[in-house]
Amino acid sequence: MPQVDGIAAAQHIAATVPVLMLTHSDEPEVIAAALAAGARGFVVHSEFAIDELVAAVRTVAAGGVHLSPSAGAILAGAAALSMAGGNASAATGPAQTWGLSVREQEVMDLIAEGLTNSQVASRCYLSEKTVKNHVNRIFARLGVTSRAEAVSLWLRR
Repeated sequence: MPQVDGIAAAQHIAATVPVLMLTHSDEPEVIAAALAAGARGFVVHSEFAIDELVAAVRTVAAGGVHLSPSAGAILAGAAALSMAGGNASAATGPAQTWGLSVREQEVMDLIAEGLTNSQVASRCYLSEKTVKNHVNRIFARLGVTSRAEAVSLWLRR
């Protein structure tokens, strides 16, 4: 991209349309930065078949989150390393750090898996309106405005 990098572009356009990053980079910092910038998905180039890319586009367009397997593994590994290194949020746990209820933690785990509100509602036997209320409280407690930001923080806890 000639005048701006993908992270800056994601940050600019994520306010108006869902963003799915397609890149060669599998660096944890790049993945976290993309999610923090508002991307709802991150796919590492050459790690997918066309039908998997189509599924990723559909998931992100429907409001879900999609991470390619290596991107998810890299973020999970980075989170594990951070936790092993004595990270304060890991030591106290996400509930104490952000004040999330057990149900909100469950909802956030499902959001981090890429489920939509209706899928979370079905899985947890809740109404979609109740899930939306949980998501709003989670966003407020995490201090974020998008699912991608929430997932990024949640995976780094």
